[in-house]
Amino acid sequence: MLRPGSFPKTNSHHQGPVHLSYQSISPLRHRYLQRNYLGNRSEDESPLDAYHSDVQEWARIKKERMHQHCYSLLEAVASPRMLAIAIDNIGRRRIIRDEYASLPNWYPWDWLREIKNQLLDGSFRRGKYTKYKIPKPGKKGSRTIEVPPDETRIVARNLSNLLTPILDPDFYDFSMGFRPKRSPAHCVMTAKSMIERGMHHMVACDIRDAFGTVPKNRMLQILRSRLHQSPVMGLIEELLDRNRKRGIPQGLSFSPICLNVYLDHLLDRWWCKNFPDTMLVRYADDLAVFCDTQETANQCFDALRNRIVKIGMQINESSHEAINDLACGDRVNWTGFNLRSVNGELRVRVNESSWCKLEANLLEQKHKHEKDESLTGFEVASIGMSWMTQKALGVSKAEVPVVAERVRVLADQCGMNMSEFTDEAAQAAWKTGRRVAERAQVDVSHWLPAV
Repeated sequence: MLRPGSFPKTNSHHQGPVHLSYQSISPLRHRYLQRNYLGNRSEDESPLDAYHSDVQEWARIKKERMHQHCYSLLEAVASPRMLAIAIDNIGRRRIIRDEYASLPNWYPWDWLREIKNQLLDGSFRRGKYTKYKIPKPGKKGSRTIEVPPDETRIVARNLSNLLTPILDPDFYDFSMGFRPKRSPAHCVMTAKSMIERGMHHMVACDIRDAFGTVPKNRMLQILRSRLHQSPVMGLIEELLDRNRKRGIPQGLSFSPICLNVYLDHLLDRWWCKNFPDTMLVRYADDLAVFCDTQETANQCFDALRNRIVKIGMQINESSHEAINDLACGDRVNWTGFNLRSVNGELRVRVNESSWCKLEANLLEQKHKHEKDESLTGFEVASIGMSWMTQKALGVSKAEVPVVAERVRVLADQCGMNMSEFTDEAAQAAWKTGRRVAERAQVDVSHWLPAV
């Protein structure tokens, strides 16, 4: 049996929201902020900043306030000014697609007001998705991606912006995926800390087709409870496809939040309550548990597999594939990196799956824009810079030019010109990624209990 209590739980996130860290604002300030993000006129503060302040400093202070806030959430989703911010988040050229895209203060207000009316009267429909077939990197055949209509993308992005400050603060600290100020670097830094604490037995696995298999009705029940039975749930059900019996679409901005809500409720909290002497780290559907002995690792894998099955999903790996002893030289591929321990020190390299995912992303972006205006050189280069930033932990400074050249060659093979992703740009992205890793190490040190 696992020893209870030898590895303390983290910051009490599993016992409900902690409101004491927030300072309540006055009712006058609340009304000002609410008028800013629900109204039509421009104030000094951006509507989204006003919304975040109102959630953090007003709604989260008391349960009845959050209930009132969630009741008016649909109005915020329908606000044309908030929808305009979602257009900027997605990319003006991807939505506007004409000479007005270059005008930063121009938005299709008549269209946005029409969307608002549909959202408020309940007539908004998700529309028909456009399907594209793109080659599978390194494999024969193709895979199908589905792109929602523009109005659905805008509404989903705005919904993601609005749900995040409500739901995210109550998630488990070591849930790292699709969350603000968290990244794969946080996963790696947690692994580093665990190895230094002698927890070098690592159970690494992932949930098979997590988005496609999540029990939708159960997930909606949990989300409805956390949103205080908000009227916005009708819109969420429409966006997630009312006719779909199981799974949630991956093409919507708020789908990762839905997955996190489901797994936070039924996996993360359950695990911390029942196995406090181990450390569960989750990056969306990628799971890792750090243990101090082989016996505990075996027990944890069985418990994890059984729990995932109980909540209606499945683990991809067998116990032989999932259980590793880093201290004995085992290598683990996890969150895009290859991890191994040398003399108690974690060594990190970019694994081949990261290159395959980069190729898949390049092909996906190419096919999405074939019928529209093609990507600019800067937009193509941004794909390379983002990848280098995310993978900086697995690349040494001396390797940056070689890695950058491989990225450019891969882009060329995908029919995209990434010449603007220069060695200098790659070095800048790498430095940014290393700074992100430094901040991640500080974050992890705060989240972990003292030894």
